[in-house]
Amino acid sequence: MFTSRAELEQYFGVDPAIAKAFVDRTVPPDNAYWRGRLLYIGRGNGFLFLPLSFDLMQKAGVNQNDLLQESLLTAIEKILDLAARYEYGEMSFAEHIAAIELFIEPISVQPALFGRLRRFFRQSLLLPKDGIGDDNPPLNRADALLYAYCLLPVSEEVINRLLRYWYALLPAFLLQDDLVDFQDDLAKKEENAVQFYGKGKEGVRNSIDDLRRRFAIVGELNPLMSKTLDASLDRYLTRPDFQYLLNH
Repeated sequence: MFTSRAELEQYFGVDPAIAKAFVDRTVPPDNAYWRGRLLYIGRGNGFLFLPLSFDLMQKAGVNQNDLLQESLLTAIEKILDLAARYEYGEMSFAEHIAAIELFIEPISVQPALFGRLRRFFRQSLLLPKDGIGDDNPPLNRADALLYAYCLLPVSEEVINRLLRYWYALLPAFLLQDDLVDFQDDLAKKEENAVQFYGKGKEGVRNSIDDLRRRFAIVGELNPLMSKTLDASLDRYLTRPDFQYLLNH
């Protein structure tokens, strides 16, 4: 389904220029992340995070002209393509990180951040290191996108602010997805971030509390975005499958 500029602006408080840049952008050819898709920004957290995270980046101190540079957008698309190829089993995790580093390092303007990311991704289990990473390892599965921050001409102080809001928004989206998939993942014995918050309904309730904590952090920069994300969570919680999880 289509996500319009008006929706991004009115419900999420996204800057009009950022909303336009993403809604009007064409799907990159031969990109595994957009495989089979006709719209650049459709419904779903896997695409909505792009304009929302860019809005937070601007509000955290990144100049809009730097944010909307074609070089940054294409780098993010390339990282997402590699991430999708890893998810599809076309390359290993280590291969996809190495491929990202290969094209990012020559154009990086943030050698310190690049080094922090390199050390983080050399771990066998992605635990927090040098300010990179969430305490819940399954919620670090999108962190390869942080290599794109190496292209931003900003101070280390701004980089650290960006990380604060990255870990408020992106893991929240991943955690919401894991809540939806929780029962299926349990049946398949697959890793799910909810399990790290406790067993059964305790883990579900603690996950919901953590989502609200993260949305509150988003609200430091964009209160409307925080309000809409909270309201979306409230709607999820009225669904029969969520009610079952909360009570069994």
